[in-house]
Amino acid sequence: MSFLGAYTAPTDPRWHGSQRRGPLLLLPMTFLFIIIWILFISDQVYSRVLWNQYEPAHKEAVRTKDFSNVPNQPLTRWGGADPNGAANFAFRASFALLPELIHLPLTHYLVQTSHLHPVAALSTGLIFASLWLVSAVWSFIVVDPAFTEYGYPGDATFESLVRGGAGLQVALLVCYVAYVTFAAIAVSRWRKAKKDGNAYREGVKMGMELSGGVGQKKGREGESV
Repeated sequence: MSFLGAYTAPTDPRWHGSQRRGPLLLLPMTFLFIIIWILFISDQVYSRVLWNQYEPAHKEAVRTKDFSNVPNQPLTRWGGADPNGAANFAFRASFALLPELIHLPLTHYLVQTSHLHPVAALSTGLIFASLWLVSAVWSFIVVDPAFTEYGYPGDATFESLVRGGAGLQVALLVCYVAYVTFAAIAVSRWRKAKKDGNAYREGVKMGMELSGGVGQKKGREGESV
């Protein structure tokens, strides 16, 4: 089967029917994830650029006691007495970005090998939908003047990068909601098929036991005659 065939026409019977769209959603989800990473790295790099502009200007202002040309202190500090750049990177990345680096490749592998179980898809889908919700909300909070420690807006470009990433995280969250929905359908149909299969096997077993009992009864009747 081709690479795309594993998503568009999965061979795993548990993903046949309308729920087949679940694995297919992994493709746009992966695309969004890559763009989110690009924007995240971009806003981190740009925050360093802002700090490199601010720090010498601030030092010069302290020396000359003229603060008229000093830009606002960046929201992310990469130096000074209380740097928070590395901590900010780790904190924001740990919500969903880093865990997703493991989850998505593993899920793609399971799809390609026809081993993606609907229960696993549903469980992990719910977990990562929650993670992306938290990550998106926090990303919006990071650049909201009402929540920043300085109380004033940050750099417009930096805000655009962060808000753009947060918006894509919301889009990814929507994809996860759809993915979870299809996974739930797959789980429901898989359980029904499993239940029907068990009932069929129990029926066959009972029928064999009954037929065996009837045969034994007839045998005893023949012997008595």
